[in-house]
Amino acid sequence: MFAERLTCDIVVRSKSGEPATSEQLEEGEKNLCDYEDQFAVPASDGTPYQLVIKYPKRSPKSRAYEYSGDQLATNAFTPVLVEYNLFTLTAEHVVYDLDTGTISATGNVEIVNQLGERQNTASMTFEIRNGEAVPVH
Repeated sequence: MFAERLTCDIVVRSKSGEPATSEQLEEGEKNLCDYEDQFAVPASDGTPYQLVIKYPKRSPKSRAYEYSGDQLATNAFTPVLVEYNLFTLTAEHVVYDLDTGTISATGNVEIVNQLGERQNTASMTFEIRNGEAVPVH
């Protein structure tokens, strides 16, 4: 479902048309080629959990990242995949807010919680903290 990209040749230029800085090039590669983000979201007791987001498309926003699924092959839509501890989520669209630590998912959302229970919904928001994805109501 989440195949590696075989190639990714891109040219990144700054808004002025000059060659991109190393930071701009790195951000361009993450948006167009990288296919995976990892964020350290440790628990309050220091347990070193990682939030992993796999995606076909990514757009940086102010203090947030917006991820989208994509039609990568005929009859094969690849959603966004979110993993945190024993929680997984797939959706057509996901926004991770860096300031609030929330994941907002929309479009064919499928959730598998820490107990292995599945839930399908149109949209859902979770706060990522202390090794758990806690639903926000």
